[in-house]
Amino acid sequence: MSNNVKKMLLSDISQSRYYALQVDESTDIVNCANLMAFIGYEKNQEIQDNFLFCQPLSGHTTGEDIFNVMNKFMQENKIDWNKCVGISTDGAKSMVGSNKGLVARIKNIAPYVTFTHCCIHREALATRKMSADLQKILNESVKIINHIKGRHLNARLFSQLCEEMGSSHTQLFFHTDVRWLSRGKILNRLFELRRELQVFLSDKYELKNCLHDWKWLCKLAYLADIFSVLNSLNLSLQGKEISLFHVQDKVNATIAKLHLWKKRIVNGEVDSFPSLHDFITSSDEKIDADTLKSITQLLDSLQEGLKNYFPDLNKNIEWIRYPFNVNVTSMPECLSHAEEEQLLELASDGFSKNKHRESTLISFWLQMQHVYPIVTEKVLKHILPFPTSYLCEVAFSAFVDIKSKKRNRLLDIELILRLKLTSREPNYNELSSQYKQFHPSH
Repeated sequence: MSNNVKKMLLSDISQSRYYALQVDESTDIVNCANLMAFIGYEKNQEIQDNFLFCQPLSGHTTGEDIFNVMNKFMQENKIDWNKCVGISTDGAKSMVGSNKGLVARIKNIAPYVTFTHCCIHREALATRKMSADLQKILNESVKIINHIKGRHLNARLFSQLCEEMGSSHTQLFFHTDVRWLSRGKILNRLFELRRELQVFLSDKYELKNCLHDWKWLCKLAYLADIFSVLNSLNLSLQGKEISLFHVQDKVNATIAKLHLWKKRIVNGEVDSFPSLHDFITSSDEKIDADTLKSITQLLDSLQEGLKNYFPDLNKNIEWIRYPFNVNVTSMPECLSHAEEEQLLELASDGFSKNKHRESTLISFWLQMQHVYPIVTEKVLKHILPFPTSYLCEVAFSAFVDIKSKKRNRLLDIELILRLKLTSREPNYNELSSQYKQFHPSH
């Protein structure tokens, strides 16, 4: 069944004008390195994405080793590198090295390919930096959580205390730095269970005083709120049918909100941060200047980080978002004469303008490919590349579930993963005609 699905996938790829890849590498439970790849292509006026392969990396995991594995697969399955218009991966040196990385090697043989650094990884990097005092709050929060969760007896007794106090939750969350949503979730849960922790922790525990320190709790509430916002941004960048325009709009909206919140904070308004606002409202104290300074510094740092990792899109491709404002004097510089003429036809097409209102950006352009094929081909090179390596991350989660401690000797896991990750049904009629065994008459 897996080979049958692969056969249909390769047929679809060969019929598509272009395709894009997303690639990532990770190790499994027995420390074997595995290379995962997904492919996006056009079919039936849709952009479809599908699992391409999962190949083991037997030796080193340098850019050359990764490229050799990929190139061997592409050649064996007759996938033309000339059709590749995009590759998305994380920022690892083996992937993006300017001379010997995977992307550099692919660019040598794929003339149209463009590289996209996964937007989810960029968002995580852009929001990592914070001031020393807030970093101290985060570190102390993790220590408190580990004191409870890292000791089984403490975890059981704390859960029992939460039940007796009628709490909404009975458990804290462990902090895992490699998980994108970790900081937001652990800080929110810690702040919600602060009263239970004040009761549970003994007076001898060194960090118990933190939970009675009003300034410390103010900063904890703020961190819980701001990382909840960043979690929402992170989630909005995950999933299918996410284009680079969608990513840029979401990031720009977050930057604008951070700027607005800073203005409000300077005026002493904290209602943009629910946990912090409720905490201050419920007490008689006012937020101090030191805490306000820490809040504004982090807001500035987040704005700067997001702007650095998400620079504005090239103005020459803004017409793809809305092509009906284009005229002779505002023609993009990157177009050929034939593309310019066809774009002007499209800009004057009222029927297409109605379709644009009713469709998503990707579906609109794919509907236009039969009427305006030249300009649509130009657009396809920009909307087909993946802005993220989200599908590879999901695939590695499935990989971990399949190759567990009890099945750690699995070597060729690609066959299983293909059926696990694809939405395509095998051609059962073809399979039955090939493998059905008729019983001889008696």
